[in-house]
Order: sequence, then structure tokens, then C-alpha cells
Amino acid sequence: MSAPLAVVVTILFTGAALFSIARLTKAHGPVTRANYVLHLLMSLAMMAMAWPGTVDLLLPAQVLIFAAATLWFVARFVLLARRGRKRGPAFDLYHAAMMATMTLMVLSMQSHGPDSSAMSHSDGLDAGLAAAGGFFAVAVVMWAVVLVRRIRGVPASRLRTSLGGDAAYELATAAGMAIMTFV
Repeated sequence: MSAPLAVVVTILFTGAALFSIARLTKAHGPVTRANYVLHLLMSLAMMAMAWPGTVDLLLPAQVLIFAAATLWFVARFVLLARRGRKRGPAFDLYHAAMMATMTLMVLSMQSHGPDSSAMSHSDGLDAGLAAAGGFFAVAVVMWAVVLVRRIRGVPASRLRTSLGGDAAYELATAAGMAIMTFV
């Protein structure tokens, strides 16, 4: 990955990490806290992946964390769907797809020395990661529309507390995921 693109990815996921920390400090209940911890870990891992020399540092731990996070969000999806919740289950499925993509990304990475890009996908997983990249590219458009709809007409003084923050977070992470899966 080129240095300018690595900077863009780092900025996107730094914002996502800060958002996760802010939400984590105000979260109520262990389930909500666990969700934000998983998103924080994902953001930190994505920042590291953008830079050469960081790929092999925590590879086994990343695989375990993201596989467990995938199962966490799938379990939440099943639980909420069984309870008949109309809002929430699809969102958890979306996050499960994000964490599963992270798992595949980590599994497919290989280090190529200090002068190469931080990531290089193995041939066997390229098709799956390209499909995931397409999924997240579509998600970027969707989250951009949601963000615009949420902040339209909201006074600047209330933007921080509006639901626009959640949409901005999702937009940043979807954009970062799309970039990283296509690199």
C-alpha cells in the first residue's frame, strides 16, 4: 500500500478508534461495552495493517480475536432475531461480516519486508476479499446517504450528540474496509 493511502486508512481508523473509546466510556452494560471493545480492537488492527512491518506482530492473536468477534456478532444476531427484534439483528450481521472479513484479511496477509506494502493477500482468498470489498464499497454509499439524512437540518451545536456520529463511524470503517480489501 502506498504511503498516502496508508495515511488515509490510518486517519479513518483513528477516528473510528476514538469514536469507539468515546462510546465505550458512556456504554451501559457488558454487552454494549464488549461491542465497542471489539470495534476498538478492529480499528487498531486496521491502522497497524496499513503500515509495513506490522503484519506479523500479532497475527495469531488477531485471528483469534476476529474469529471470536465474528461468532459474537453472529450469536447476537441469532439471539435478537429469535426474540423478534425488528431493529438490531441486521446490524449485528453487518458487523459479523466486517469481523469475518478481518479474519480472512489477517489469514491472507504475508509480510514482504520493510520496503513492501503492509498487506498482500494470498491467491486463494483474493476472490472472497474482492467480494467483501465490493460489499463494503456499497456500504460506503449506503452510510453516506444515512449520514446526510441524519445531519440534514441538525444545528451545528447538536451534531455531536445526533445520530450522525454513528453513521460517520460506520462510513469511516466501511471506507477503510473497502480500501484494505482492494489493496
